[in-house]
Parts: sequence; C-alpha cells; structure tokens
Amino acid sequence: MLMAMRIRLLILVMVGGLVVMLVGCFSGEPVLKLPSIPGLDFSKASGSITRMKPNSEPQQLLSQPVKITAPSEAWAVRIFSILPDYQGAVASIDFDTEWSDRNSFQVGVANYQTHEWEMLEVNSGGAHTLTLDPLSSYRSWNGGGEDEKTYLVFAVPPGETLTVNSIQTNQRRLYEHVPPGFVANRFLSLSGSRDIWTDSRTGVTYVMRRSGSGWEVWWMQDDNGDGKVTTGDKEAGILISGSGKAAHGVTVYGNAREGYFLYAGVFDTIYRVKLSANGRSPQGSLETWLTGLPAGRGHTAKSIRFDSSGNAYIGVGSSGNISTEQNRAAIYRVPAGSNRAKIWVRGIRNPTALLIEGKDLLVFSVERDRLGNEKPVEPLYRIPLSTPSGVDHFGYPWWMWDGVARDYVRDDRVGGAPIPLSADQIPFAPEAWIPAHNTPLGMVHANETNFPAPWNKGIFVAARGSWNSDVRTGYRVFYIDDGQTIPFTGMFLNANSLLFKNLVGGWFRPVSVAAAADGSLLVTGDAISGPVKPGEGFRGIYRISYDQTPYLTISP
Repeated sequence: MLMAMRIRLLILVMVGGLVVMLVGCFSGEPVLKLPSIPGLDFSKASGSITRMKPNSEPQQLLSQPVKITAPSEAWAVRIFSILPDYQGAVASIDFDTEWSDRNSFQVGVANYQTHEWEMLEVNSGGAHTLTLDPLSSYRSWNGGGEDEKTYLVFAVPPGETLTVNSIQTNQRRLYEHVPPGFVANRFLSLSGSRDIWTDSRTGVTYVMRRSGSGWEVWWMQDDNGDGKVTTGDKEAGILISGSGKAAHGVTVYGNAREGYFLYAGVFDTIYRVKLSANGRSPQGSLETWLTGLPAGRGHTAKSIRFDSSGNAYIGVGSSGNISTEQNRAAIYRVPAGSNRAKIWVRGIRNPTALLIEGKDLLVFSVERDRLGNEKPVEPLYRIPLSTPSGVDHFGYPWWMWDGVARDYVRDDRVGGAPIPLSADQIPFAPEAWIPAHNTPLGMVHANETNFPAPWNKGIFVAARGSWNSDVRTGYRVFYIDDGQTIPFTGMFLNANSLLFKNLVGGWFRPVSVAAAADGSLLVTGDAISGPVKPGEGFRGIYRISYDQTPYLTISP
C-alpha cells in the first residue's frame, strides 16, 4: 500500500527543526533540510549520498545492490544524487525488506535547490515507481540550472535492513552520455571558445576566444573546488585581447631564467606576452612574436606547440578543399631562440590538432570533402621531431588514406601538373584514424587526467563534426589508444539533428580539450547556427570528471 505525502519545506531554519548538513566534495553548497515526518527521527541520521553512474540509455543506474542497515536507536538515511537531466523521468525501483509489515519506511524525491520533497510511505518490498521531477518549475541542466539536482531518498526504520536491488529510469540523458562513473557539468559559459591549454606549473587554464571582430585569451582556475569557474568568484578573466579574425591556438612555454610566455595564434600572426608568477595577469605588453604566416582564405586557424628543446611547431591549413599551393597544408617549424618559420613537413591538409609526445609530434589531418559520407577517414600521424625540414610529404592533395584498404589511394579530382610523389614515397602510414568528416581540432594526453583504466593511457580528441554529410558525424570526444579509436562521449546533438536536411544542429561542437589541474577533462566548443530550442545551444567549456567516492555525506 502506497500513501503519497507531499511536503514543502521552509528554507529558513525553524526553531526546533532538525537540520542535516550536507558536506560535499564541492564546497559552498547550501544546507539541505530533511523533512519533518511523523515517526522519523533524523536527529541521529547517518548515511551517505552516492552519485549514481550516469548512462546514455534507460537502464540500470546501480552497479550493484545497496544494503541499508539502520542502528537500533535511529533511522538510517541513504540518499542517491541524480543529475538534473533526469528531470521528468520515472524511476523504477526494486527493493527487499528484512522485516514484516509491522514497520514502514520512507522513499522519496527531493529537489536540492528549492528544498521541496515528495515522499512515499512504503510498507513492503518489491517494485515501485516514482517520478523524479516533483516540481513543475524545475529547470533542466541544459537550461542553465546546473546547480540543481534531484535526490532519491530512502529512510529505514531503527533496527531494520533494506536492500535496494535496482534503480532504472525511462529516459536517456539530455546531453548524451559519458561513460559510467563520469559526470559532466558546465565549467564556464564563454562563446567562441577555441583552443585550450593548462599550464602544469601553476594549474591555470587558458582558452582562446573569438569575440566579434576580435579575440581574447581568458585565464581560469577553480580556486574553491566546486567544479566550475565564475568571474564573480574571481576565478576567470581576460588575460589579453586584440583585433583580428580566425583566432585559435594558445599555449605556454618558457624557462625560469627568461620567464614564461603565453602564445596566441591569430590568422597570420603568433602573439606572445610574458606571464606573471601566478599566471593570471600579463607582465609587460603584448608583442608580435611571428608574423607573415600563410593565411588568406580557407583554413586559417593557427595551432602552436613547443617541444622540450624550445622548437615551435605551427599548423597551416590549405586554402581550399583540394588546393595545390606549396606554402600551405604544412607544418612550420621555428627553431629555439628564433622567430623565423620554415616549412617542416608538407601534405597535411589542415593540421590544426597538434600534440608533442616525447620525441614525436602527433598531428591530425582534417581531410577533404565531397567524396561521400564514408571517406576519406581523418588520419593521426606520429612524426619524429628529428624529421629533416622540407623532406617528408604526407600526400595531400594527391593522396589520401583509405581506412578500409589500409593504404594510400589517389584523389582523381586533382589535376594539373604531374604528381610530385608516389604513394610509396609517403614516409609512413597513420598511427590511427577517426571516421570521415569528424573534424579533429584538439588533443590532450589521457595521462594528464585522473581517469581510471582504460581511459588513462592514450589521447582524447575533440571532434567538431560534419557539415556536409547526409548523416551527421562527430560532435563528440574520441579516445585513441594503441591504434584503436573509441567514442568517449556520445554525440552532442539535438533530438532532430541527425539528418542534415533538418537544419537543426548539435547544441555543442567540441573544438579542443585540456586536462584541468584537478585531473578532470575540459572540453571547449561552440553551437552550430540554425534553429536550436532554448536551452539546447551551448558555447563554452564543459568539464568531465570521474569520482567513485561518495558524493556527499550526511551528519546530524
């Protein structure tokens, strides 16, 4: 027999009321007040709030049954934290009790922000259902209420034991899945977010932002450990800014003797500024470090990375889909101590995603279009840093990698002069690749995160996604390890955006990735133009984190 009791809580502490403080891994969270229910004595309540593992499809939210045993003199309370994008879902709960009908217990739902509860009094085990949205005014996570959560509460009478066998929901997550054990939240709402880089010395993260006809580089650091940054908490702000279009790349390099500099790639120029000791402000004025890089039309974003010897590598994309110019579709190298760039390797159509790994440079080629939905795949090359300048050529535009045949094949659309090289002159095959039209634009080493196996050995890649394929692809983060490519996130798409003809795009298009100082993964991105429902479009930075420890704890 089920008897519903709707209870509204006062936000102010009432005299004689019982308050249970939630002390969490995120500081500064408000007090959660358990309801005053006849027969329930929360003055000696104990227990923990466990974050349920998020899943993409309606399925089991518990990895194993949870047993709740109450001491002889007090009720035991166990609370499960449910991310708010389960709003409106129905939970199917199955549990067993180790007592007869002489006792009943409470199971219910609470909204964290408003302190409203809906409780059911239950006197038998078995299957039950409960709506996870007790409030009509509840705002979903995508709509801006990232601080709101829903809690599923079990209150067990003194001396009794209850086992929660399963908790299932009837709807998928709104933002598309991350793997079990991971959660995602907004780190900073910042439109035009592009490349991102964390300085391991200071823990400060920098992000390049396109803003109107200009650009900005923002610094950010989560000082209070709440999993996000805000200007109000003075955890983020503009470091440098300027005019110019096609801003993209950002990185930090230097040494203790000369100081550390932030470098920013904008169109045909690399700017730099010396950083203060804490990395949050410039020390001196912005200077032009290198200019005159090929730009003009086409792929104009400039990524920049430094090796341990101080040599800089800059990606310069092609001017078109299958362009044959000789000064683009290349990686330029700037020797340590110099500000003169020369072509290092050629034949990589749009080398925007760059990553130094030991004595190698990892680089993705964003490949050509208009050859169908499935080809060509987008290859990841590992190029030894010892490669002589101007020698190696990776085939573009005459050759492309065929992921099925696992060989280089000709692009017959490229005419003009005789082919300057044969397939066997291309130095080596890609180390891995991702499907066609995924547009990989940024990478980070997985071992810079605190993620568990198998997500801690390879690299994470931000794939901004397709624009001209019949069925959208990309709009996600991939994980690559030992030559294998695995989707790490689901596709950040609206419900109707799988088919391009609908003109409804993904509400988040990943551009780049970096590891934050706390070991989480930060993903920058922007939303596609076109009709997007309110709350579904997001331009900024998401944070993906992993934590299997109890989310919050209860104390009297």
